[in-house]
Amino acid sequence: MKTSRGICCLALVASVTVVPKLFASSTVETVNQLGWLTGCWESSNSQGGPDEIWTTAAGGSLFGISRTVRNGETVAYEFMEIRADGAGVIFVAYPSGQASTTFGMISIGPRHVTFENAAHDFPQRVGYRRLSQEKLLGFIEGETSLGKIKTIEFPLRNRKCDGPTQHVQR
Repeated sequence: MKTSRGICCLALVASVTVVPKLFASSTVETVNQLGWLTGCWESSNSQGGPDEIWTTAAGGSLFGISRTVRNGETVAYEFMEIRADGAGVIFVAYPSGQASTTFGMISIGPRHVTFENAAHDFPQRVGYRRLSQEKLLGFIEGETSLGKIKTIEFPLRNRKCDGPTQHVQR
């Protein structure tokens, strides 16, 4: 009896110490699979829209920035973070003038990812689909305050990332 109790205790200790490390490693690997987001993306919408820049996936995280310029002025911006977080992978949005919102990953594939926060007002889902080497589709969707399902798509095309610029003082 003592031996079987000892084996059970040893198995319990091993599962408590080893399993979280394995799970954390797999979430880091999952984030690193999102490297297809990396790069500079500009709106391919004729009405304009956001441009996005995503860093290389490394160490279980990616960081993105988005900026919408209309008539020569920045009208909106957002900082974005995708990272391994304890029990899963999360997307955190830091939109201009608003509190941050965290979305948990609900779907991932070789060229798509979707995150969800069912408690958020709108959107409840945020996602990306890599349509081709040159095309990326970002989207937000969910139920509006009027109870209607709404999807907003952000078609993006790959562009060369700008290098360092020289600033001229005037």
